[in-house]
Amino acid sequence: MASPTPEELERIQRANVAAVLTGAVTPAETSAAVASGVLLSVSPTVYVTHDPGAYPFRAMAQLDSTGYGGTAAVPTPHIGGLPVIFPYP
Repeated sequence: MASPTPEELERIQRANVAAVLTGAVTPAETSAAVASGVLLSVSPTVYVTHDPGAYPFRAMAQLDSTGYGGTAAVPTPHIGGLPVIFPYP
C-alpha cells in the first residue's frame, strides 16, 4: 500500500471523530504483567513472551513451525523492559 499524501492525511484527520485521550499513565499501567504466549512485533523482529522474558523468532518459518503462523502480533515500539532471551546457539 502506498503512503498517503499530506492532503490525504489531512482529509482523514478532518473526518476522524474519535476523542483524543489525555491524562497520565500510572506506574501500575506501565508495569502490568504480560501473559505468556503474546506475540510482540518490534520491527523487524517478532517475539513471543514467556515468563520471564521475550524470545525472538529468527524466521517466519519458525513462527509457522511452532504454531504461531497467522497469529496477529501486537505492534509495539519496544519490548517494554522484558529481557530478550536468545536460546539459539
